Amino acid sequence: MKQYQFSTRLTALAALAALLLLPLTASADPKMKLGTVNMAKLLTEYHLTKAVMAEEDIEREEIKKDDQERIVAIKAMNDEMKLLDAELRDPSLAEAKRRASLEKLRLYDAKIKALGKERDEFLKRRGNALNQKMASIMNDIRIEVVNTVATHAKDSTDVDYVVDSSGLTTAQVPFLLFAREKVDLTDDLLKLLNKESPAETAEEKKTN
Repeated sequence: MKQYQFSTRLTALAALAALLLLPLTASADPKMKLGTVNMAKLLTEYHLTKAVMAEEDIEREEIKKDDQERIVAIKAMNDEMKLLDAELRDPSLAEAKRRASLEKLRLYDAKIKALGKERDEFLKRRGNALNQKMASIMNDIRIEVVNTVATHAKDSTDVDYVVDSSGLTTAQVPFLLFAREKVDLTDDLLKLLNKESPAETAEEKKTN
């Protein structure tokens, strides 16, 4: 499920990036050189994206840990209710004890409902907060990547237009169907984006 959500999110981000890059092709001259970039790949393999995904995994594990405490408390009360229910089935149980057990049963039932409601609210609150946080961070990353694509295309290549080769149109077909004169900038841009990644920096120090 996590992988599906991540893939869906990146697909949406790539589609947004395609919309930003689309105006570049609006009045394309056939003689102009077309450059392509796989935005989904850039967004997925950018070291900051990987760091954010790792941070999200940690935070979701913390939510699960906090939720587990609530699950344990609810289970303990359910177990007590089962014992009380078994006790009430005993025909030899004294009437006073029966009334006391019934009252405990009602109390446990009310507590379990309250805990269940609190748990649902907790999961919704923490989940929504994390989703909003991730959406904001990923939006910033998307903007940075799009700006890097535009700057690199302008300053370091001779292409005139850039389109997203991973994007889909509203008809769910590839945005780029054919391009005879094309230059794929994806790998060059990945090197550019990841040049400050911890792994790349450590590798550079080794070779120096």
